[in-house]
Amino acid sequence: MNFVVMGIDRIGKNTFIENVLKTFDPDLKEIHLSKPPADVDPLMYTKAEYAEYFMELKKNNHLVYNRGHIDEFVYGPLYRDQNTYWLKIYEQELWDVVLNTVFILLISENFNVMQDDGNSLDYSRRHEEQDLFLKHFQESPMKNKIIITTILYTYINNKQMASTSAPGMKGMKIMMYIMPIMFLGLFNSYSAGLSYYYMLINIITFLQMYLFRVFLDDKKLRKKIELAKQKPVKKSSFQKRLEEMQRQQQQMLRQQQQQQKNSKK
Repeated sequence: MNFVVMGIDRIGKNTFIENVLKTFDPDLKEIHLSKPPADVDPLMYTKAEYAEYFMELKKNNHLVYNRGHIDEFVYGPLYRDQNTYWLKIYEQELWDVVLNTVFILLISENFNVMQDDGNSLDYSRRHEEQDLFLKHFQESPMKNKIIITTILYTYINNKQMASTSAPGMKGMKIMMYIMPIMFLGLFNSYSAGLSYYYMLINIITFLQMYLFRVFLDDKKLRKKIELAKQKPVKKSSFQKRLEEMQRQQQQMLRQQQQQQKNSKK
């Protein structure tokens, strides 16, 4: 099984991967998608990167991506004035070859607890960015999608810490319980509709997690995935064109970078 963890900058993707997903599957290999470098064509770079992203998810198992294709739906148009119609085509054509992947969106109910490390594109637009993440995530044709709020993540993280006997962990556990109560006071300053929306999101997420644990057998699911991987898969013409385009774009990127290096000498 693969995972793709998405969300705005500083939402806690690294912590979630280390404290939750790698506890669930210690064999996970983490891949961090990066933003386009300043010295290359951003559109060419992102097309090649996401073509490889879908192919890697299709061919492999035990991968966890830090950032995913929803990031490009948000950041491409917002900061690079870049159309993402090509990524829509990727989604529509390839959703059925990544059924072995769970797509996770982390969202925050309180941005005041987040800190700007200076690496965000525009930290002041984090509310707008999260709204776009939610919109595109909900519209995505991907089948295995989960939205996790910071309150639910607090609960999951607390469960992981419960098995730890290191000094100071007891105090941190207490804080894990107190913080949601503190957030409740902060939410009173929000509009009733927004608070109701976040409440519904949490209730739905709790129900999803409960139903997953009741009806899904991890061992049987893994066996089915392994059997499906052993069956020969006939590539569609679109997948063949995509792989060929990926090779061509990677070659062009290498040539472009080499030319820039030569010009600096």
